[in-house]
Parts: sequence; structure tokens; C-alpha cells
Amino acid sequence: MLPPTLSAPLPPCASIDANTPDGYLDNARAGTPAVGAHTSVQIAAANLLARTNGASQPSMASLVGHGTMGLIATGGGQSPHTSSQYIGLDNQNVWTPLFQPLSGRISGLYLYGSNVGASAGGAQLLYALARVVNAPVWGPTGLIYCNAHGDFMLETGSLWQLATPAMLPAPISPPSLLPSSLAASLPSGQAGGRVGACAAFGSGGVPLPRKSALALASQVRWDQRFHPPGEPAAVVTGRLRVSFGGTAMRSFTILGDALVRDDADPTRVYPVALGFRAIALGR
Repeated sequence: MLPPTLSAPLPPCASIDANTPDGYLDNARAGTPAVGAHTSVQIAAANLLARTNGASQPSMASLVGHGTMGLIATGGGQSPHTSSQYIGLDNQNVWTPLFQPLSGRISGLYLYGSNVGASAGGAQLLYALARVVNAPVWGPTGLIYCNAHGDFMLETGSLWQLATPAMLPAPISPPSLLPSSLAASLPSGQAGGRVGACAAFGSGGVPLPRKSALALASQVRWDQRFHPPGEPAAVVTGRLRVSFGGTAMRSFTILGDALVRDDADPTRVYPVALGFRAIALGR
């Protein structure tokens, strides 16, 4: 069983989320233009199935989309809106009948989405999908990026989790760009200021308690701007609004519970500590 391909182009049995403009997806299509484009689970499965027609032996298949632990989007880019636009544990009734025809037609399935295979949820999703397609399924345990040439890169410390139809793998925790043990010793301000006011919103735009917002902001390394090697493949999991030292409120997008991006300047990306994930999940 070969590990997933990271260099463009991907093998021909592949389908990429059609959402645009989208930095990650646009880059992926630039590197692998001659593959299917999907806006839903149904189209994604149909694209892969069409690529297997007439093949003398099972093909390796690939799906490219934004992701988070135990979920890969199949439409809507970073913000899938309905159960028909992602593959997850809570909508198996949607994607199971659509992917069952791939059984015996593919030799494996690669999921190019950030954190898709991470933790218990990721391991369970890969296993459920492997049983449906009757083939091994891989998903990264950390962030995955795609550069302008269409080449993919995993963040440092990230692995490819693997499930087979006969094996539910042991969970692998996502790596952290910033150890939680360092968070308390880091300044909470930016450019010499400190977090003064803060508000946070979940992925559906629901406001979070002020205490949770301040806790999330305290887990962000505001003094360490991060330079991703490419566009990240993470779904939007929430938003932050922060005021530093009495300045006007600024808006930030939370990407997969791992990065925070400045909405006014998308090149400004900041890492978060491990405690950020626990707060975001309400633990």
C-alpha cells in the first residue's frame, strides 16, 4: 500500500471540490487540471466511478477538499452548508450508498483535507469509509497545504492515518504548531498591546460566551506570525473579533482549530496552542 502522492499531478482517478475562488482548491486544480470537479458527495462519487470505467484493474482514487477531524468537504469550499456537501460521521446515510459502487473498483482512497484522519473521529471516519469502498483509506492527521504549482505538503509532525476494511486504527492526535505548555508564558498582545475586548462565533455564526472568547484569544500566538508553505486545506470552524490595547476590533477566521487568519490581510496567519481545540469544542 503506497502512501499518498504529494507532487502534482495527482493520478487521474481524482476529483477536486469545484468551489472558487479558493486558494487551496485553485492551486490543486492548477497542478491537476484534467480531473473531475464536484459540488456534492454525489458528484464526487460519480466522478471517481467514471474514472474506473474500462480499467483493467482497480485504481488508486483521490478526493481533494477542505477538512477537519473526521470530515472532508465535497462542496462549498471551506464552508460546506448541507449534509450533501461533506463526508462525515453524522451523515453516513448520505454518502454510504453513493460510495458503495466503488467497492472492487478502487484499490485505495486518499483524502486530501486538513486533519481528516486526526484523533478518534478521524480514525472512525477512515474506517467507516474503508468498509464501504472495501479498500484502504488515508487521511492526514494535521494541516495539509497546496502551493501554486499544485504540490501538497503536510505540516511538520503530521502523518497519514490509514484504515482498512478490517482495521480500525488507533487514534493519532493532531500536531500542534505551539505546545500548550508555552501558552501561559506568551504575551497575549500584538505589537506590544494586549487583548482588550474579544468576541467569538461558532461555525454557524452563533456567538460564544465572552469567557470562551477570551480563552480562545489567549491560546493564539499573536506575537508570532506564521508563514504557511501553501494554502491550507482547513474548513472554517469559527471566527474571532479582537481588540488589541484599545484599538478597533479586528476580525479573524479560525481555520480547523489550528490557525487564525486576519480577514483584512489573509497573509497574516497565527498558530494556536493545543488548548485552543479543547476550548473550541467546549471541553
